[in-house]
Amino acid sequence: MVVVVGYAWLTSVVDPEEGAVRFAIFAAMAALLVVALCVPEAFGDSRMLFAGAYTGVRFGQIALFVLASRDEPELRSSVKGLAGGTAVGCGLLIVGALFENDTLQAAIWSVALLLDMAEPFLFGSEGWKLRPSHFAERTG
Repeated sequence: MVVVVGYAWLTSVVDPEEGAVRFAIFAAMAALLVVALCVPEAFGDSRMLFAGAYTGVRFGQIALFVLASRDEPELRSSVKGLAGGTAVGCGLLIVGALFENDTLQAAIWSVALLLDMAEPFLFGSEGWKLRPSHFAERTG
C-alpha cells in the first residue's frame, strides 16, 4: 500500500517525460512485474526473488523521491530518512527470505511491514506537499 500511495504522490510532482524519471519508473515497473509473478510462491521457492524485486521497487521509488526533492531541502531531508528506513525494511525482507520456516519468515516480514508503515513517523515527514486535485483525478 505504501508503494502505491508513494507512486501516486510522485506522479503529481515529477515530470514523467524527463529521462531519469522515465528510467526510474520503467525499472520500478519491471521489478513490480517480478514481484507480482512471485506472490504465489513468496513463502516458497520464490521468496528471495520476491524480496529482491520488492527491494528494487522500493529503491526505484526512493530514486524518484530524490528527483522530486531536488530543489526542496526540507523534503530532501525527509527523503534521506525514508531511504534509511527503506534500506532497513528491505534488508529485513531479504533476511526473512533466508529462512525456510514460514512462521519465522512471516514474523520478520511483519516487522519489515510495520517499519515501512511507520517510516514517516520515525524518520520525519517535513516538506511533503500534496496536490489533492491530482488524487481526486486519479481516483475519480
